Amino acid sequence: MRKGVIPKSLNICLVGTRFQILSRKSDHGFLWSIARGLARRGHQVTVLSTTSSLARSEVVRDGVRTFYLEEGLQFRGKSYFSDLALRKFRELHKEKPFHILHGLDNSAYKIAKTKDELHLAVAYDVEATQMSQLFSILGMGQETLTSLLTTGLAVTYKFVTTFFAVPYGIEIGDLSPKEKSAELKATLGLPENSHIAVTISDMTELHELKNILLSFEKVAIKKPNAYLIVVGNGPLFKQIEFEVLNLALGNRVILTGAQKSQDILDYVLLGDLFINLRSRTTGFEPSMIEAMAQKKVIIGSEVSPIGHIIDDGVDGFLLRPADIESLAQLMLEIFSGTIAVAEIGERARKKVVDLFDTQKMIASILEAYQKILLKTGFYRVPGAQIEASEAPR
Repeated sequence: MRKGVIPKSLNICLVGTRFQILSRKSDHGFLWSIARGLARRGHQVTVLSTTSSLARSEVVRDGVRTFYLEEGLQFRGKSYFSDLALRKFRELHKEKPFHILHGLDNSAYKIAKTKDELHLAVAYDVEATQMSQLFSILGMGQETLTSLLTTGLAVTYKFVTTFFAVPYGIEIGDLSPKEKSAELKATLGLPENSHIAVTISDMTELHELKNILLSFEKVAIKKPNAYLIVVGNGPLFKQIEFEVLNLALGNRVILTGAQKSQDILDYVLLGDLFINLRSRTTGFEPSMIEAMAQKKVIIGSEVSPIGHIIDDGVDGFLLRPADIESLAQLMLEIFSGTIAVAEIGERARKKVVDLFDTQKMIASILEAYQKILLKTGFYRVPGAQIEASEAPR
């Protein structure tokens, strides 16, 4: 088969269950900025998603064509959307073939399975690669030779079954500095001089939160003005509530329950520090990125992708999730002012603002697309020598 030159104008299809184009006055969605930026560079961009706040099944704006396939339908669900997306993708691909499919989450899997049949290049976002499962496996490993070998094999197997990943499919909001909500602080009954740690949990793993609670218990004894806010809900909420009461932390730990995504940042803003020791994490959760952008001190797990974002002791801290003593000591030092939290917060903000600079990200996405296209074997770079087997006869 003769290889073609990678075209200057790519026909790109983004597929994901969450893709919002808001009213023009509030167009700040991160994914929308990326899609619009690709279109402005001369590429054709099509998006397949579920529903829109505009209540329209098709939106064309700034060169981006978006289909909301579940708009107006009563029956919805990820599996159903995957089928709808595959059907629509085939229809559009027949009209004009796509060069690359970019899966923003795992709803693009069914389309990706047709990549050989359709001569299609596939990119997955970090969230879609299930990297959180990879690092959950790592988090379970004990530091013995046998377990490290076993863990290594498990991670290698999981990784090689995924596709090329680009970590830009997350949806984050405006990263500009924001003020704490005095009203929320008063509603929660937090004293003016309180020191606050914030964490977010889906409450599906007891040990993840229990380790944080045990660490905070040590802090609460020495710091009577220290509080822990736990945002989220889940199947183990009652068990976690019991642990809080059992440790006599009832008035020092606030369990907020489920919160709307747009309200979570208000809780993060109240904190002096943000803790994310979850094993099932990609490191690119919007809440953590936004916490860094708001100059919060981040405490993350050294056995998760967060370690690729945070430089320990420079723009945040990395700990083993089960190291209760070190977490307690670190919280005490942060609350006591013996750590230069202002400088760490400034460096954290600079890192994410640089990382999520839209123009830089568009350039890096296009670079990743080119590598993926070359990897398919269907393309060559402009000016590359044509092999004899590929030359026209």
